[in-house]
Amino acid sequence: MKYKVLAALAALVTAAMLMTSCSSPSANAPAGTADANGSPAKIIKVGTMGTYSPFSYNDENGNLTGYDIEVLRLLQTKMTGYQFEFDQAPWDSLFAGLDSMKYDMLANEISWSPERDAKYLFTAKGYIYAQTKLVVNGDDNTHTSLADFKGLTLGGLNGDAFTQIMEDYNTANGNPFTINYYDGEYVDIFKDIDIGRIAGTVNDTIVVPDQAKTLGLNIKCVGDVLEASPSYFVFRQDASGQEYKAAIDQAMDTAIADGSLSALSVQWFGDDYTQVPAGVTPDGMPTESGN
Repeated sequence: MKYKVLAALAALVTAAMLMTSCSSPSANAPAGTADANGSPAKIIKVGTMGTYSPFSYNDENGNLTGYDIEVLRLLQTKMTGYQFEFDQAPWDSLFAGLDSMKYDMLANEISWSPERDAKYLFTAKGYIYAQTKLVVNGDDNTHTSLADFKGLTLGGLNGDAFTQIMEDYNTANGNPFTINYYDGEYVDIFKDIDIGRIAGTVNDTIVVPDQAKTLGLNIKCVGDVLEASPSYFVFRQDASGQEYKAAIDQAMDTAIADGSLSALSVQWFGDDYTQVPAGVTPDGMPTESGN
């Protein structure tokens, strides 16, 4: 009889534990995760390259950092119920990962385009206004505009907004230069410019000097600003995408209002790149349908 009573008590305890776990608010969150307030948090999986310094890269200790990453970490301190988890992948697989639900959002200095707007959601505001220029070998004092590259070869990543600038120019001007397409990394393009394998590319005026210094490459930005465009965080056009976008939009409004986003930009770049550059009309602004 004693053993029957103990068995019955054990069954009651087990049932109580199961009922408690089912009713727990953390049932939908991975074990051990918490938001900035220590409450159970929903994980937002973020796809990023991790090789695009200074926006997304691994430091000397192998820890993921970069301006995009730190912006999200800043926003997380202003959000309740969410925590970011980062996953690194080459550029050409990021959107495929978002489509397949491997990621919930992307963070990689991504600009808006009509094609992307038709398929994805963008944050309501950009977190940085990047400027785009030509990139050439440091010893090249001849090529300062796309018109100067007639008969030469430029490099670009497949499906990239920088590559689109070169493609649009080629289409409008009878294809004066060749574009050599790369998969995966901007670094490969920069290295080929350094050794003279290709004549140049188009890229960000913050990224290029950083990469030149970090990798010891003889490359530089030249010419006029080709484009000044905001960068956004990107989501799927589904219920979770709408939810995460709304939460991040609210946190970004707070970070803009309290000055912490501007302060982060100054910390990283020595200047506030969260504002539209004076005298420049930004390209790549999302439409209402994209937000």
